[in-house]
Amino acid sequence: MFKRKDNRGVRYVVIVGALVALVFLVNVGAVKARLAKFGLYAANPAIYFKNKIDKFAGKILAAFRSRKDLIQKNDLLIQENLLLKSKADMKDILEEENLKILQAFGRNLDEFSGDEDKGILGTILYRPPYSDFDTLIIDAGLEEGVEKGMTVTAFGDIILGHIDAVSKHTSKVKLISFFGEETNIFLEPAGIPAIAQGIGGGNLRIVLPKDSKIEEGEKILTAHVKPLFAGIVERIQRSDSDFFLKAFFRFPINIQEIRYVLVKYL
Repeated sequence: MFKRKDNRGVRYVVIVGALVALVFLVNVGAVKARLAKFGLYAANPAIYFKNKIDKFAGKILAAFRSRKDLIQKNDLLIQENLLLKSKADMKDILEEENLKILQAFGRNLDEFSGDEDKGILGTILYRPPYSDFDTLIIDAGLEEGVEKGMTVTAFGDIILGHIDAVSKHTSKVKLISFFGEETNIFLEPAGIPAIAQGIGGGNLRIVLPKDSKIEEGEKILTAHVKPLFAGIVERIQRSDSDFFLKAFFRFPINIQEIRYVLVKYL
C-alpha cells in the first residue's frame, strides 16, 4: 500500500517538472533577449541613454517639421487669399478704366487688335525703378502683333519710345530718354529741326547753334509724317564761350501715372 502511494507521488513530481521545463523552453528566447538587453544596458549605460535621447530628439524634430509645414501652408493660403481679394477689388476699377481708354480710341475691347491705324494696346507691367533705367515692360508681344522697332505712345499722340525686344507675350520699351538714344524732332513754332538725345531719368537734351531762336515753353514734336508730341522746353543753357546752346525737356506726362501704352508703326 505504501509503495503504490510513493509511485503516485513520483509520477506527480515528474509531470509537474515536465510542465515547468516546457514553459521554460517556450520562453527561453524572450528571457535570453531580455537578459541580453539588460546585460547590455548594465554593461554600457551610455548606450541606453543615447537611444532615449535620440528618440526624444526625433520626436521634437518631427513636431518642428510638422509645425513648419503648417506655417508654410498657412502663409501660402494667406497670399492666395490676398491675391484673390486684390483681383476682386481691382476688377471693377480696371474694367471701367479699360472701357474709358478704349472708348477714347473709338474701339471695343473685342475689336482691339494690331491694325496700323489704331495700334496695339499694352499694359505697363514694370517701370523704373522696377525695370532698367528708362525702360518699360508691357504685356503685349509677338502673339499680339508687336514687333521690334515699333513706336510706343501714350494716348496715341505722345511719344514714349520704341520696342527694343519682344517675347511671346511681353515687350521691352526703350524710352526716348534712355541715355544716348537719339530722336529726330523739330521745335514749334520756329520749325527748327534737331536731334534730341536722351540723358536718362526721363530727361532729354537738344544741342543747337547759339543764335537759334528758341524759347522756354516751346513745343517739341517728332519729325514723323504724323508728328507726335515729345515735350516742352523747360530750360535753355547758354554760354558766351560756347558756340552752341543746350535746351532741356522732359516727357509732357508723368511716366509713373500712366498704365497703358499704344504700340504702332509710324
